[in-house]
Amino acid sequence: MITINMAKAREVLRNHLRAERTPFLKEKDFEFMRAVEASDASLQRDIVEEKQKLRDLPQNPAIEEAKDLDELIACWPPELGPNPFLPRSSEAS
Repeated sequence: MITINMAKAREVLRNHLRAERTPFLKEKDFEFMRAVEASDASLQRDIVEEKQKLRDLPQNPAIEEAKDLDELIACWPPELGPNPFLPRSSEAS
């Protein structure tokens, strides 16, 4: 029987979340600077909130609450794109 080390699996997921969110944070930095240049305070606030949501992804309580690997895999946020822990469908030849 294979036993999953859930503590390690949670850390692996959190590390992937951190890595995958990085380009999104960089893009938001760029968008924020454009909003500053345009003196658009409303857009600046929106971007700050979006960036905070990205920063908070690894602290999602569902990650710690996951009782098995399937529940943990389901914690992948769709805003980061396809879940790298799910099997990819093979392309038709």
